Amino acid sequence: MGELSRADAVTKRDSYVQVFESLKSYVETQFGDMDFENADKRTEMYECIEKIQRDCDNRISELQGMTFE
Repeated sequence: MGELSRADAVTKRDSYVQVFESLKSYVETQFGDMDFENADKRTEMYECIEKIQRDCDNRISELQGMTFE
């Protein structure tokens, strides 16, 4: 299997970071578009959205912590 150059690896990493950033924005937008009649369900869904965003932030931190030679 071939190796990536440092520049290519950084570009690939940055594209993965962008995917997670986009996902965070997407789930927030979709949540905002939802119409909840039940406040408990809204709270429950909001907690899920927050967890997704935290998970994305964790993956972003892991990716940004990667270095390449």
